[in-house]
Amino acid sequence: MILDGRLLSEKIADELKQRAMGKNVRLAVILVGNDPASAKYVAAKQKRAHDIGIECEIIRLPETTAQAELLAIINELNKDAATTGLMTQLPLPKHLDWEAAARAINPAKDVDGLNPASGFMPATVRGIEKLLEHYKIETDGRIAVVVGRGKTAGRPAAEMLLSHDATVIQCHTHTRDLAAMTRQADILVLAAGRPGLITGNHVKDGVVIIDAGGGDAAADCLAKASAYTPAIGGVGPMTIVSLIENAINAVP
Repeated sequence: MILDGRLLSEKIADELKQRAMGKNVRLAVILVGNDPASAKYVAAKQKRAHDIGIECEIIRLPETTAQAELLAIINELNKDAATTGLMTQLPLPKHLDWEAAARAINPAKDVDGLNPASGFMPATVRGIEKLLEHYKIETDGRIAVVVGRGKTAGRPAAEMLLSHDATVIQCHTHTRDLAAMTRQADILVLAAGRPGLITGNHVKDGVVIIDAGGGDAAADCLAKASAYTPAIGGVGPMTIVSLIENAINAVP
């Protein structure tokens, strides 16, 4: 079974159109630098927001933007009553501290859920949760292995699965025998960002694979799965629609 994030996101978008009516939702997305993948992703967010009926402004900053400049812009948007949701597109250029930027965002406006004080679940993880719920993937008592411990996806995904009563194993770059861990998985969440990392030798037959890493699962790995998200049209569209949902929820 293909866990079709594109199809599900369209269904959710239709529901969000109704919820957005009569609300003054304005999402600001800060894009620093000229990374083509980030620019494409931000454009997709803006298009989805406009299709749903909310305003989404992209604030483009040069690659050379200093940390103090970025924080000053975030502070101005925090104070702007018309801006109801705010996020910075990741990854930021290497000279910028994304965690400091995330902490600077007003938690009430932090629709990407990356400020530790935010009341919102990170959009990627909320998207994964919605996929599991929609396709009725049982988590209670099952072994869920998360590959990756990044603060934007891996760690919050593990926390989300724990909240759904899965038994969670978290793997990372210091895991000594990755295959021994991943072969235990009933549900395997990939958030490493390393294409082809997980092969058929890493999984057992019937595993459910959620690939949030953009292609971490090799083709022979997917062949053994009972259900999986495609690298394109899986978690990505769900992240975007979950971000928009958070933006709508940020408005009383």
